[in-house]
Amino acid sequence: MDLFLNALTDPRAVGTIAGASISAAIVMTIWFLNRYQERKIEENRRKRKTIDVMSALIAEIRSYTSSTDFKRDDIKRAKRSAIEAFEGPYGYRFIPYVPIEKHDRVFEAVMLDIQVLPYTVVHQVVGFYSQMTAITGLQQQLNTDGYRELPSSRRLRLLLRYLDMNDHALKLARSALDALERQISEMDPSA
Repeated sequence: MDLFLNALTDPRAVGTIAGASISAAIVMTIWFLNRYQERKIEENRRKRKTIDVMSALIAEIRSYTSSTDFKRDDIKRAKRSAIEAFEGPYGYRFIPYVPIEKHDRVFEAVMLDIQVLPYTVVHQVVGFYSQMTAITGLQQQLNTDGYRELPSSRRLRLLLRYLDMNDHALKLARSALDALERQISEMDPSA
């Protein structure tokens, strides 16, 4: 114990201890600053990735809403035309052509990164793409021999259901776009 007390009172030892303490404080400060910078870089990288994923989804959903054959007024017109065609003199033979479209390529590509999206956005986006999956399934059914062999009243109901599903998909698309755009503007006000 005397040795320790003598070391504290020895001017050479005090200088060594002070130097070591200052060095330790500098190393700790640098370590904390470095750790803070790494966290900021990772946070910015994650934020950029989230914005990139949301931007890609916006592009795909906008593509659907602008290129789809169905707008709300078009759907109403298509329903009236379908009813007229099925109720016409040759309605029992009327088979509508329904193209099979795929509007989820970007969504499929970013599916593994869906966890980067904020909770509120995920529900809107998944709701839209779930509807698109259901529409694709019905499109495929409407192009089968089984559909062609159904009574005309049943074919009409399925076609009207398909048109209603597209109408609902447009609403879901708008909702998803609003959520995505709102989230991007909150995350990156300069966007």
